[in-house]
Amino acid sequence: MASMRLVSSILFVVLTLAGMGPRVARGVGDEPAPAPPQLVGPPPDHGGHTFALTIAVADSTGRPLAARAQVLASDGHPRPSGPDPLLMSHSSIGGYFYLDGETTLAVPDGQTRVVVSRGPEISPVTLDLDVESDTSVTVTLERFTDLRPRGWFGGDLHAHTRHGRLDYEPTPEQVRLVAEAEGLAVLHLLDNGWQFTGGPHALSDSDAVLYYSYEHRNQTFGHVGLPGLRSPVSDECCLYPDEPPYPMILDLSAAVHAQNGGLAVLAHPHTTDDYDLLEDWPGAGLGRELPVLAALGGLDALEVASYSNDPDLDTAEWFDLLSAGFAAPPSAGTDAVLNWYSQPPPGGWRVYARQSGGGAFDYDAWLAGLAAGHTFITSAPLVPEFTVGGSAMGDTLEVAGDSLVAPVHIEASCAAGLRSVTLVADGRQVWTQDLLHGPVAYDYDTTFVLSLPRPGWVLLRVDGASGFPALAVSQPIAYTSAVRIRHEGAPARLPDAMGRLLGEVDRLRDLLVTRCDWPVAWQEDTVLARIARAREFYARPFRSPPTAFALLSPPPGDSATADLRWQAAVDPDPGDVVTYTVRVGEDSTLAGGWTVESADTDLVELPLTPGRWYWWSVTARDRAGDSVASSPALARFFLASSAGVPPGRRELRAQALPNPSRGAVALRGMGVDVAIYDMAGRRVAEAGRGVTWSAGTPVWDGDEDGHAAPPGIYLARGGDQKRLVRIVRLR
Repeated sequence: MASMRLVSSILFVVLTLAGMGPRVARGVGDEPAPAPPQLVGPPPDHGGHTFALTIAVADSTGRPLAARAQVLASDGHPRPSGPDPLLMSHSSIGGYFYLDGETTLAVPDGQTRVVVSRGPEISPVTLDLDVESDTSVTVTLERFTDLRPRGWFGGDLHAHTRHGRLDYEPTPEQVRLVAEAEGLAVLHLLDNGWQFTGGPHALSDSDAVLYYSYEHRNQTFGHVGLPGLRSPVSDECCLYPDEPPYPMILDLSAAVHAQNGGLAVLAHPHTTDDYDLLEDWPGAGLGRELPVLAALGGLDALEVASYSNDPDLDTAEWFDLLSAGFAAPPSAGTDAVLNWYSQPPPGGWRVYARQSGGGAFDYDAWLAGLAAGHTFITSAPLVPEFTVGGSAMGDTLEVAGDSLVAPVHIEASCAAGLRSVTLVADGRQVWTQDLLHGPVAYDYDTTFVLSLPRPGWVLLRVDGASGFPALAVSQPIAYTSAVRIRHEGAPARLPDAMGRLLGEVDRLRDLLVTRCDWPVAWQEDTVLARIARAREFYARPFRSPPTAFALLSPPPGDSATADLRWQAAVDPDPGDVVTYTVRVGEDSTLAGGWTVESADTDLVELPLTPGRWYWWSVTARDRAGDSVASSPALARFFLASSAGVPPGRRELRAQALPNPSRGAVALRGMGVDVAIYDMAGRRVAEAGRGVTWSAGTPVWDGDEDGHAAPPGIYLARGGDQKRLVRIVRLR
């Protein structure tokens, strides 16, 4: 039976205007918040009067409070209209600033909107004022809920005050004010030595902890935040192309774990889809080592939510880790830069961790809760309780049979109102409750019995209603840690997820082999050996080799065209994938010929020379590396002249041959407009400049402006720019 709180937030606001008595301000939920204005320059000359607007903020006892405020003036611009080092003003999310109890701003006369907030446990206040004279406003912020007595405390594990350029130079006192104004019990400042003491800053107390620490930036493997760090560490590594990718984050994680409770949290693991971009951000922040870290025990948590993820909230890799049997506690670190005027605020995403034992906030106990996975991440909704079969978020549940039949208990709330609550199991939605119909629900509390085929894990997603005026991101949403399901003491390891992670391990290995120089052999051996161990782990579900298969065409003898076709090899392991290696040469050794990797069962119009004999073979390989040769293992055919084949008889599939390559590459099916681009988008070759024709097929000689193109990833685009082929160039 579900119960919901349906009453509106009660807001106490006193306005003192020249010649006017008190007014009652409208509260959140009465109307949608306006679209954030875009600050495009200084506000225009208003041409009217300017008045002083004084804003005071207090709690229900009258005690002054630090808060975040937004003031949208009648000219459509925020106030302050530019950087203000005392108010720590910023232009993001429509403009905002911080006040310590009270402040006064100059605003033009007319309609002015004021929004005051202090994190998701406090109901924000929205005021619409008609400023006609000097105006004083006292805003009383009411507590929407208090999770502290239940052991829950929210934190932002990734922010900066000394990052790059310095629009501001925030002092620890100002940062402490920001933490209070955002309702953060923990704010980690990853400023790489600035104010680092190996413990909470001296300004910390049980209400707010500032912890200045390090963000270690490994340009090849990813970035990592280090909560609980006791001793300094290096802040960067493996700068491409000057330094080899060693040591790994795995080495740093081991060193931090030895520091009495320190954790390694992978920062913004998904900054971009451009995996091959090593030279610059965002590729230099991509968490490429993630599957290796998880497999070898170096991952304590990962930033599922961050302003630097693309998108902010990225669950795909997290869900795969859960489906591979890992705890994978979710964390949140905004990567907010307090010293940049253009940045959104810290705490826009935050992680709540539950410390055991209750009582006042204790940083070490809070970190232990984070490491144990007793967490949820959120931009606004709150989840004080979620259990499956009595097991709480981050814990495990033993299930004996093939089905999960267990009571589920959910408590959720949101100061913006609730939209829906949803159970997710193994990455799929298995139950949902829509809460938009009827009066606005701010609390939801229910218990019911869940029955479904035994999953590997179950977690809760909570969506808040739109119109939350203090929201720093696009959506009010929360995710809990998963309750992991065990059977006979073992976690589920789902083949599809294991296969995807295995593919990421292989992609990392290919990148290192093709792009990196290793001046010391043992470093390369160490890194590749660790990758091999991770690969062995993810390959465990894929033990059966592919089935036998036969070459189909051409049969021995004449062939009008060089269409090579073969049967599909089938792999009996669920989730396994078969790929093929096709080799073609002019003698039975196949030396010096073509080698093509393909997921298809045919190669069409290979650029071979008519009037010659060729040998060919196909090998099928699965995800674990098990392989089987075709039957026959080697076949010979004669390529007759193809002059009589009507043009356009078949649609040519765009393909680069050979690929990977150390030299020239034939570009089948690309057209006369083919051009070669590097991953920075520069055109390195085109017709008449590195691209020639052989037997009607364009061929890139592998050069860039007369010199051998460096190893890496290139793109060939042609066929009226509609066809795209990825080329891997080896050393």
